[in-house]
Amino acid sequence: MKKLFLIITFFCMGAIMQANAQNQSSNGKILVAYFSWGGTTRSLAEQIHGKTGGDLFEIKTVTAYSSNYNTVLDQAQNEKRQNSRPPLATHVENIAQYDIVFIGFPNWWADMPMAVYSFLEEYDFSGKRIVPFCTHGGSGFSGTIRTLRNKLTNSTLLEGFDVSGKASQSNVDRWLRKIGVIN
Repeated sequence: MKKLFLIITFFCMGAIMQANAQNQSSNGKILVAYFSWGGTTRSLAEQIHGKTGGDLFEIKTVTAYSSNYNTVLDQAQNEKRQNSRPPLATHVENIAQYDIVFIGFPNWWADMPMAVYSFLEEYDFSGKRIVPFCTHGGSGFSGTIRTLRNKLTNSTLLEGFDVSGKASQSNVDRWLRKIGVIN
């Protein structure tokens, strides 16, 4: 009985690995890049990564943001007013290897955090499929989709996913199927 169980387990694991490899090869190599302050965007990025595979990459700034919510609100507003580009502490080694790039962020003051602008301006996304995802407190994507279209003119922008609070895995799966990233 143990032997049969092991055979079935190995067969199932092989089938899952093969399905993930097929997803990867039919869609190209995937990068799930995200900026997260409180962990909500990180959680969504991990859900996406769990279904799509590829590489998970956290956009981090050289100077960390305060852990105090009100201080971060002030920081974010000041950065936006100054149109700043905070230097990044993390960098993608070879962006050219990716065909699909998910870009996740919280909505800060009806915009992307300025660290995401730093990320977008550091790399050439020409020819890539870009998939935005956003966490927010009720304001959705605001004007960020228009901003992404303007910044990434040589890329294909796929339909994004935004959520207030935490996303259910079934909603994430439905969206990924709708945009053709998973079967």
